[in-house]
Amino acid sequence: MSFADTCNSLANHIGFFAGKSRNVLLSARKKLKDSTNLPDKIRNAMIEKLTRTLYKQAEFMMDKLSKRLEVIDEVAGPFYEKINVMSARGPVSENQLWEEMNSIEGAEKLADQEKVLLVTLFGQIVGAQKSKVVDAVVVEKPPLKPVTKGKCRADR
Repeated sequence: MSFADTCNSLANHIGFFAGKSRNVLLSARKKLKDSTNLPDKIRNAMIEKLTRTLYKQAEFMMDKLSKRLEVIDEVAGPFYEKINVMSARGPVSENQLWEEMNSIEGAEKLADQEKVLLVTLFGQIVGAQKSKVVDAVVVEKPPLKPVTKGKCRADR
C-alpha cells in the first residue's frame, strides 16, 4: 500500500463522513416534516434553524479536520520516506518506527492519537514487527507448608 493509496483511503473516509452527516440532517428534516403535532409555520421555522445550526457545526468540524490533516501531511511525507529507507535495509520494529516519528521536525505538533495513527498505519504498510520484549511483573508466592498427617484413631 503506497502513500498515495493511504491518502486516497483517508479522503474516502472523510467523504463517507460528510455524506453520512448530510444523511443525518436530511433524516432529521424528514422526521420534523412528518410530525403532525406542530403547525406548518413552527415546523418550518424549526427545520430552518436546526439545518443552519447543524450545517455550521459540520462546517466547523470539517475546517478543524482540514487543519489537522495539514499538520499530519506535514509529518507523514518525511515519515513515509524514512520508513521506506529503513524497510529496504531489512525488517522494521515498532520501536524503530517511534524513533523515526519522534525525529521528524514538526512531529511535536501532532496529538498523541495522530502519532499512533501514523505509526500503526505505516507500520502495517512495511510489515513492522511488534517488540518481542514484554513488560511483565513476576509475583512469587511463598511455598506452601507440607501437609502433616495427624494420628488417626486407629493409630492411638
